[in-house]
Amino acid sequence: MDHKIDENTILLFDEIGATTIDPDSLLEQFDRAVSENDFLNVSKLIKDLGVDPSNNGNSSIEWASYLGNTEVVRVLLEDPRVCKNIYNRDIDPLHCAASQGHIETVILLLKHHRNYELINISPTMANGHIEIAHLIKQYVESRIDEINQKNKWPSPSIQLLTQI
Repeated sequence: MDHKIDENTILLFDEIGATTIDPDSLLEQFDRAVSENDFLNVSKLIKDLGVDPSNNGNSSIEWASYLGNTEVVRVLLEDPRVCKNIYNRDIDPLHCAASQGHIETVILLLKHHRNYELINISPTMANGHIEIAHLIKQYVESRIDEINQKNKWPSPSIQLLTQI
């Protein structure tokens, strides 16, 4: 099935003919699939129907991380539009997953995290997820040389990590 996207409509062409789809309904389907951990539908909506997963400032990956929907997070991380700016905000997917205790999602996100100085474990500690705080600490410590090359001083988050 082919598709053509313009600002107002999406036309799907198959052997029967063309079907018009409202882009807003696709975004609703996408949001529902993210919430329900329906990673197959998330993938289809992105790859086959052209839904932009970075819509609304990457809130979809933050929400999937908050819910612990690891497979959806994995699909979203495959899209360069999502990866481009996910760690440039005060709250990012890693914070969302860690603060809710979703260890599998945290592990996946740590593998994609590049701004180690922005890792904030305060919400994780406040919510009692000590195991995840220690996991993050070990991960950051294993990359301390890389961090020190980027920074001339330790960030507050890294200083906090040394206290746990």
